Amino acid sequence: MAILNQQTAHISLTGTAKRRDVNIMLVLDRSWSMGAYGNGQHCGNCGAIPGMIHAATSFVNQFAQGRDKVGMVVFGGDYYRALPSTDFGALPGQIGQITSSGNTGSAQALWQAYDALGNIPDQNGKPAGEPGALNVILFFTDGLPNGITANFAPLRVSPNSCSSGSTSMLGWISQTSGFVLDPGTTRGLFIPVAAAVSDPNDGGSANLIANRGGCNFAGNSANMYLDFTGIPAQDYYGNLTNPPSPYKPVDLSGLNRATQVAAASFNAADYAAQRMRAGAINSIVPLVYTISLLDNPAEPPDPVFMKRVSNTMDSPIYDSTKPTGLYIDTQSADQLTPAFQRIASEILRLSQ
Repeated sequence: MAILNQQTAHISLTGTAKRRDVNIMLVLDRSWSMGAYGNGQHCGNCGAIPGMIHAATSFVNQFAQGRDKVGMVVFGGDYYRALPSTDFGALPGQIGQITSSGNTGSAQALWQAYDALGNIPDQNGKPAGEPGALNVILFFTDGLPNGITANFAPLRVSPNSCSSGSTSMLGWISQTSGFVLDPGTTRGLFIPVAAAVSDPNDGGSANLIANRGGCNFAGNSANMYLDFTGIPAQDYYGNLTNPPSPYKPVDLSGLNRATQVAAASFNAADYAAQRMRAGAINSIVPLVYTISLLDNPAEPPDPVFMKRVSNTMDSPIYDSTKPTGLYIDTQSADQLTPAFQRIASEILRLSQ
């Protein structure tokens, strides 16, 4: 350069920052206890609901429309699902409409979230999932699994009197009291899909399944145990309620025992998480984060269960060959926003 009498040179560089695309499904608990406050009183938008709405809305706003795909499942006993999309501008408004009702159908909610990720369509419209993306589930709850959705038709005590001729009686059941000790109350069968993010009739008589003619539960949902011989061995999505190594011991003949319906619900949710890690749908294996809210004194979340779902390193069934998740326990609703933000930051870090 000096020989050519060129003492300086202008160098121009162009750089393009790239990061891995992110597919996220939020799973948000809107069960009855989320709206409980002082002395056991309840209203749909009280209790922890405002705190969850703020936290979830702030979380969604961390991601890039037109690039990241974000969807959600809002659940009580039934569920509402918004599929993951790069056009998720409507999600904050929907989150803002969440009110509290229903039970805690964790297995159904987790599986609906996983199904949404596993069946994201490819460029040809084929439901193939996106194995090259960072696929994430964020599961939030303030309680314990206590409901499952299944086809009860094969278990009818009297097919000739209870919905005679029906080959499918798809609905959800739950325990509604007596989680720890029997006797308690079990109820069903209720419609599993909600028309909107909130369903004030979730678990009420207005939401009993249509094909219930001649069934005892048609007049009183607590009489459901008179119509069927037991708890199904698997839920509607193939999650076993009494797998070879169950998380909770269960007697599937105990349809009228709240503890057994609750145990079956635990097992189904735990089994769903294990199937997700096995890549049951199109070999998609999501990274799972969990957040619990521990201000529900009656039925607080089970930390061991949450760690099993997340596959944390201190989980008793930790699998180092699968994505290692994170479990955050919060003590009050005002801690939810920092917890959700921590996970958003972790997702964005991993996407780089």
